[in-house]
Amino acid sequence: MTKFLFLIILFTSSLTFGAFTFEGSWVLSESTMTYHVTHLLKKTEGTSHSAKGKGKCDKSGDCEFLVAVPVKSFDSGNSNRDLHMLEVVKGAAHPMIVAHLKIHKNSGEAEIEFAGVRQTLEIKDIQVTDQKDKSFHVILQLPIVLSQFKIERPSLVTVAIDDNTPVSIDATWRRQ
Repeated sequence: MTKFLFLIILFTSSLTFGAFTFEGSWVLSESTMTYHVTHLLKKTEGTSHSAKGKGKCDKSGDCEFLVAVPVKSFDSGNSNRDLHMLEVVKGAAHPMIVAHLKIHKNSGEAEIEFAGVRQTLEIKDIQVTDQKDKSFHVILQLPIVLSQFKIERPSLVTVAIDDNTPVSIDATWRRQ
C-alpha cells in the first residue's frame, strides 16, 4: 500500500512540475506575418519574417506583447507591387507597424499603429500551443480594414482592392 501511495504522489507531482506555464517574460523567436489582399481579378499576399517582439504573461495566463515589423520587409514576390504598397501605406513617413497585444485564453485585443493611425481591434480564435522545448506557438489573424487606417485603396482596372486586408500571424515565443 505504501508503494502504491508513493507512486501516486510521484505521478501527480510530476504532472504539476511538468505542466507548462505561460507566466514570465517572452521574446519573439520566429514569425511569419502575411497580409492578404483581394481584388476582383486576383488575390495577392505579402509576407515578412522580420518582426521583433517581447511580452509578459501573469499567473492566470493573461499576456501582453509588443510586436514591431518594418513595413518594407513585406515581400509579395513582385518588386513593383511592393514599392507601390510602401507608397500607399506611407512607409517612408511611418516605417514600422507596431502592435500592442493583450491576450486572454483564445481571444484578445490589439492596438495597432499602422500608416500613422492607431486603432484597437478585437482578435478572435487565437490558437496557442505549448511546444516540447518550453516555447509556445501562436496563430492569429488581425482583421485589418484599410479605411480605418486612412489608407486609400489602390485600384486595378478602375476597381479598388477590398477594404478588408487581414494579416495572418504565425509566431513562436521563447522565454527571455
